Amino acid sequence: MNLKISQRFPGKRAFITGAGSGLGKSFCQWLARDGWHIFVSDIQPGPLEQTCREINSLGGKAYSCQLDVSDEQAYLQAARQCLDTLGGLDLLINNAGIGDGDLLSDYTTSLWKRMIEINLYGVLHGFKSFVPVFQKQKSGQIISIASAAGFVNPPGMSAYNASKAAVISLSETMYYELAIYQVGVTVLLPTFFKTNIMQFSQGSERVRAFATRQMENSTTTAPELARVCLEGAANRRLYVLHPQKARTRWVLKRHFPRILRKKILRNLSTLLNLPD
Repeated sequence: MNLKISQRFPGKRAFITGAGSGLGKSFCQWLARDGWHIFVSDIQPGPLEQTCREINSLGGKAYSCQLDVSDEQAYLQAARQCLDTLGGLDLLINNAGIGDGDLLSDYTTSLWKRMIEINLYGVLHGFKSFVPVFQKQKSGQIISIASAAGFVNPPGMSAYNASKAAVISLSETMYYELAIYQVGVTVLLPTFFKTNIMQFSQGSERVRAFATRQMENSTTTAPELARVCLEGAANRRLYVLHPQKARTRWVLKRHFPRILRKKILRNLSTLLNLPD
């Protein structure tokens, strides 16, 4: 392997959250093939151990800690452990997150808080923990995983939409704040792809079933998405939209919003009992 991002960062040091499965694991696999030292974290110890074994077998070097990204103090401790182990950092991937949904009237405030604490504060804790190091180094790259849902805002996903919209906003802000330090910021904006993001869903079963069908029917895979994202980050792109459906919806949202609104209502009206 010869990833372009490895050329930018020959030290090859990364910290990745949610690395036990799905997209996080795919990032690990690509980087491991290029010889990166990867400090991985996940809330589940079993899958985390498996990821470490794969990293080492593929040619990388794995280090790990169990981590709930919504816990600020635990995150700070994990960051210190990472920096003590690697002696610095080149790439932070804020990947950990959950998927869930229901109509706003049926989705409890406690579930809202859970969504925000993991999907938004988990990313914020990554920025707060590692940005001072990147500023001091005057180098580094941050990738945060958002979603096309953060700008499409489909019904039945209010908390998820809001959390991902906030990740987009935070990434845009930090893109400017870190530019003078030569630190890159990239936000990934995919539509549905094959992953297990709904494994901890506590909301509506119909929304869970709908999302599961969309992911199963998608032709986009986590390894493909990770590769495209790493390429975009290597080229210092702020937005990475993939697959084509995400790019199309980005254009519709900005230039033809009425068409997009009709499309979303038509596609989801049956599921959520909305009028056409």
